[in-house]
Amino acid sequence: AGGAGGEGRERASSSSGRREEVLSDEVAKYCALLGPLGLADEGLQGYLKFARRAMKQVIDGDGGDNGQDDGADGGTAELSRLFNAAAAFLQQHLAVASAALSGADGGAALLQLVHHDVQEKAMKIIKRFILIKDLTNRTSIIASMGPGHSGDMNDEIDDIGLVMQHSETYDRYLRHLASELERETGRAQPVFPSVTPLNETVAELGGYYTLLEQAQLESFLRKAIEMDEVQLGKLDAHARPGESSAGGLPMSPGGVGDGGDGAGGRGVVGGISSSSVEDALYVAQCAAQRAIAAGHPGSCSAVINHVNNALGEELLDHLTARAAAAAKELGKVVAGGLAGDAQKVMRTGIDLIKEKAGDRLMDGVKTMAGQSG
Repeated sequence: AGGAGGEGRERASSSSGRREEVLSDEVAKYCALLGPLGLADEGLQGYLKFARRAMKQVIDGDGGDNGQDDGADGGTAELSRLFNAAAAFLQQHLAVASAALSGADGGAALLQLVHHDVQEKAMKIIKRFILIKDLTNRTSIIASMGPGHSGDMNDEIDDIGLVMQHSETYDRYLRHLASELERETGRAQPVFPSVTPLNETVAELGGYYTLLEQAQLESFLRKAIEMDEVQLGKLDAHARPGESSAGGLPMSPGGVGDGGDGAGGRGVVGGISSSSVEDALYVAQCAAQRAIAAGHPGSCSAVINHVNNALGEELLDHLTARAAAAAKELGKVVAGGLAGDAQKVMRTGIDLIKEKAGDRLMDGVKTMAGQSG
């Protein structure tokens, strides 16, 4: 009986789906006849009633408004299904409404109706996501802890970035349709305002995103610097008599020009290779690429600023201190002001790294900004 009931429900659902497709086609045909008959205004009202019923089915079929999370992702899959369903509906109906009901501005009216209904549901999903992830309390706690103590939050930041990515992709698609419609119809007023309530909600989420990304960037960067200092400390502790590892430059027992046997060979027999620069640039690159992928210009700009500050302050201070220590040690054994030259070379190298890294990051930001208009 259960199997028969399941088959019956499946057949009923399939029949209902086919019926909706037929009705949709019939509405489109009916709509196409109204413009030439001079009944565009009446036809638009009937068409919008049909569109609102269809969008209600899309929204109700996406989980309803029961306020429950549909999975561990906090609603990202639900949001994606909602936006995809809205895009599919517009692909099917916008061209017909715009062409057949142009006298009543049918295309713009349909776009506004669909966005209004989808926006309300999307905002509920995003606000529920913020509650599920407890982002308000989470960011407050992290701020009270101070920089460098956040730990690994990649999963949380990825989830937030995905919600922003879905929302921004939908917003760009809708504004692209509106722009094409305005161009084709010569509409004087824009279909959508420059900032919608959905944009404001996504911007609120972007604030949490940038705070978490900044906290994790600072934490990882400090760990990279601490690991570098621990490595240097171990070398200092195990230095042989006559050696100096200050600044990360172990010297030969015989000094510069001795080679260790007093025969005038190489002065520096080795040196440690610091990983702090590579680690810092890797962490910075991950943060910048994730922000660009999220697609929200304001959040991306904020993250790029955090990256620039982190590289230009924390990492630069660490490397400058290392360079100063190395130059001081070299200055003890080398005449002619080598210490100042070493510092100058280190500073030039760091500035070059910052310039190249900044250029690459800003290229990505400009590309994203161009895509989003």
